[in-house]
Amino acid sequence: MRLGLVITGSIFALSACATSQTEPSSSAVYDPFEGWNRGVYAFNDGVDRAVLEPVAKGYRTVTNEPVRQGVSNFLSNLGQPVVFANTVLQGKPLAALDTVTRFALNTTVGIGGVFDPATALDVPRHREDFGQTLGVWGVPSGPYLVLPVMGSSNL
Repeated sequence: MRLGLVITGSIFALSACATSQTEPSSSAVYDPFEGWNRGVYAFNDGVDRAVLEPVAKGYRTVTNEPVRQGVSNFLSNLGQPVVFANTVLQGKPLAALDTVTRFALNTTVGIGGVFDPATALDVPRHREDFGQTLGVWGVPSGPYLVLPVMGSSNL
């Protein structure tokens, strides 16, 4: 019995090492913008290394965590009207109500969104964007696309 298990285990282990010599033709990736994508990726990588990374490190050096959290809260609050519009367009009335409640609380009690009292009151945060809205309405995502500075997206 033990010998049979050892032989069976050995066969499975060796078969895991086997590879196919031919790739099926259906595995080819359709990337009509490959040249553009590679060029923009190289540009973005250069901008990241030369500008964005040093600025981010400097920002972290001169600001403490509470200040960074306040800036993050403020910028997140600025995006809430867009999230609200997308929740409405996606037919999510409860998510839209949560979003407008978060925006109102954080803008007023949270002093322009610097503080986040909505989270303390357990008002859920929703992250909806126009790409998701288009998907809900049946629009296909299209090919992969790399945008300057913004990064990966789709058409």
